[in-house]
Amino acid sequence: MISKMKFWSVASGLAIVGLVASSAVTARYSNPGEPRSDAAWAFVAENPRMLVQHAHAIVVAEALATYPGRVATSDNGEDLLPFQIVELRVRKALKGSFPDGRVYVERAGGTEPGTGIRHDIDIDGGEFEVGRTYLLFLNEQPDDTGLYYQINDQGRYSLVGNELHAIEDEGDRVQHVFHQRTIAEAAALVQQLLD
Repeated sequence: MISKMKFWSVASGLAIVGLVASSAVTARYSNPGEPRSDAAWAFVAENPRMLVQHAHAIVVAEALATYPGRVATSDNGEDLLPFQIVELRVRKALKGSFPDGRVYVERAGGTEPGTGIRHDIDIDGGEFEVGRTYLLFLNEQPDDTGLYYQINDQGRYSLVGNELHAIEDEGDRVQHVFHQRTIAEAAALVQQLLD
């Protein structure tokens, strides 16, 4: 019998592996200029209210550091998928509570330990850039680790200048609503949708 924590870790890993496998985005090296990969997300919001209501936490946060995380292994042990843990300083919590001012986000991608093979996965916006500020819509991992994960590609906006930029603005009504807004405008919209 496996422990509850191990069960949820494996279940979460399998869900992410399935998502990643469906998009076929694993690569040894980054190829700038190539088109982004497609993904089939488990949850896709039809409107901004749905995204806000679905999120366990919504934060404006600055990426501080990225650490190697767990490694998911296929049933035959031949395929590996590394994960990263991103440490972010919460500048403003729009939903959720972060008393220590930090949030830790787990995401698929990174370097396989021992082999050095990189898995550059961009379906979630790719690796976080240390020093950059983001608006994030997050859910808490179900395994009591205190880690969060980005809901989907609608759940991440990077601050460029003083405007938020969506991962993919074209064709997505939800991302379009937050794209090119200031943090203050986005925060006001989130507050309105929470009421």
